[in-house]
Amino acid sequence: MAEKGKIIFEKSFGIQDFQTQKKNTNQSRYRIYSTTKTFTATIILLLNEEGKLSLNDKLSKYYPDFPKGDSITIENLLTHTSGIPEGTNPEETKSEALLLKSLYGKPFAFSPGTSWGYSNPNYYLLGILSQR
Repeated sequence: MAEKGKIIFEKSFGIQDFQTQKKNTNQSRYRIYSTTKTFTATIILLLNEEGKLSLNDKLSKYYPDFPKGDSITIENLLTHTSGIPEGTNPEETKSEALLLKSLYGKPFAFSPGTSWGYSNPNYYLLGILSQR
């Protein structure tokens, strides 16, 4: 609760992580899954407008060792045409390192830019790139 721009009361309730029984804090973050795709896409398009990245940037610019990274563009990630497969385990998305490790070992669903396939990992990657 805030009054005149100053926080006068804050409190956290519940469990942040049921596996570890870690309690919520005022800094706890929650995944709202596909709801974030609209925001992520908007941020990426704004960064493109500002010249901070380009929709034509290759994924290899950010991850030089990414499989087929020279063939995948930011636009491919936005439009689900990267070929990066769906099916990432939530545990594999807890950090950039875990996500990359999981993606490096998976076969592509199709060659980048040749088809369409819904892929949450596309947006996990875009979310990470938007924070650079």
